[in-house]
Amino acid sequence: MSKSLKKGQFNWKWVVVLFLIIGEVSFYPSLLLGYIFFTEFAININNLVHIAITLIFFVSNYFLILFLSLGITILIIFLINLKVPPKVGSYENSIDNVDVYAWRVKNTLRSFSRWLWEMTRLSIFRVFYLRRMGLKIGKNVKLGKYILEDDFMEIGDRTFMGKNTIISGHLIDPFKFTVYRTKIGKNCIFGNWTGAVGADIGNNSIILGSLSNTSAGLNGISCKGNGIYRGMPIKKIGQSNHLTPKQIRNIKKLIKNQEKLNFYESTISTIKNPSIKTKIKIILGKVFITFSGAMFSFLINFLYILLIIFLGFPTNDILLDALYLIPIPLIFIVSLGFFIAGTGASTRLLMAIHHKSAGQIKEGEYDLSDPKLKKWKIVYLWKQFCLDLTHKTPLGYGDTLILQTYLCKINKNVQMIKALVDPEFLKIGKDSQCAAYAIIRSHYIRDNKIIFKQTEIGENVMIGSLAYIGAGAKIGDNTVIGIGAYIPENTVCESDSLYIGNPARKLPISVINNNNKR
Repeated sequence: MSKSLKKGQFNWKWVVVLFLIIGEVSFYPSLLLGYIFFTEFAININNLVHIAITLIFFVSNYFLILFLSLGITILIIFLINLKVPPKVGSYENSIDNVDVYAWRVKNTLRSFSRWLWEMTRLSIFRVFYLRRMGLKIGKNVKLGKYILEDDFMEIGDRTFMGKNTIISGHLIDPFKFTVYRTKIGKNCIFGNWTGAVGADIGNNSIILGSLSNTSAGLNGISCKGNGIYRGMPIKKIGQSNHLTPKQIRNIKKLIKNQEKLNFYESTISTIKNPSIKTKIKIILGKVFITFSGAMFSFLINFLYILLIIFLGFPTNDILLDALYLIPIPLIFIVSLGFFIAGTGASTRLLMAIHHKSAGQIKEGEYDLSDPKLKKWKIVYLWKQFCLDLTHKTPLGYGDTLILQTYLCKINKNVQMIKALVDPEFLKIGKDSQCAAYAIIRSHYIRDNKIIFKQTEIGENVMIGSLAYIGAGAKIGDNTVIGIGAYIPENTVCESDSLYIGNPARKLPISVINNNNKR
């Protein structure tokens, strides 16, 4: 029997079913144990022993959820790998290709357990999870925020990464999906806005980067180590073996300080809001958005609670009650979608109320002292906050729904996962993809003025990780913006082209296809 999936044997309906199974297996045993605990154990809140037992139960149940989610995900991934063993190579970028399809399925199914394990924001949990997913990760490693669970990835001991570091083992372009070996040596340092895909980074390498000048090691690049590297693709700019331990510590401290900057707030920090009233308004808006999302999420749970109460829950028959509890994990997963819908709807309501009283900002040029900008900043931060909440769920396609709610012109089948975008004056054509930490702007500040311009991205456009698209840029159809490419403001990128570098230079799209044929 072939170890490949037959066409049509494993479609997206099964992916949804498997995703729900992962949620059910993760939560149901914990839910059932909780029901038994609270019905059989009479808790006395005045008894310290009872309080301690309850706390131990909650902590134990939490870890049970984590390990069950991990175990069922590993089992499903293992079964998929039996059918389609992962291997290095290039494949036609088509859902009909079993290798590409299997990777997409695995990446989708991992998202739920990844979300649970990353919720703690503890590095030790993330490292443990990624090791179980097959990554070779050394000791005392500080990982970036976006490390994919691709096969054939290795990270050496004591490697230090900034939060906005991306390490991946695959690349996607309009023609090919390619799996690489990615190896990071020991004692390496990755600054913010840096990454590696298919590169071999030697020991003691320092990769420097910044928001406007990203650095990445791409396929075929081999760094011997003991050097300082920068650029796209990275090039050696100095020796690292002459740096003292104190200088190394200072580099890491600088990277940590950069992580504290909020991308959205830092870009408009020149527009001051000194009024306490304004700050309170921003905070109350964020509370309202969160509360509304929670209420939307609770709505479907509340309806089910009413239903089972109507059916006589609890019945004092543990087997019957256990059956009543079965749908709750599935409802919880659905409620995450309701949460996203609720935050989007409440933000849209705040926008409508605010625009009615203060007016909506329009494309054009404004002095930074213009009172309209202070009111615009309030809405901008509300929008950004809603997008951040969406990023905290395992539903990666929520970005496009939220941006549509903001009246951005987002067409069908657009994929934007953890990209950083200005949530206004944005137009994206159908079938376009924007990778993690790509930046799309619709305003810029120059000569003490802020300029708002619509940014237009055509159909079937692919924007790589860490790429920068300036405000007013127009990207033609079927164009690829490479990893870390820098597209300045008001640039027109032609259709059917490839743009790479900083600043980006144009190459024919056939370059990608020709390279993939080698």
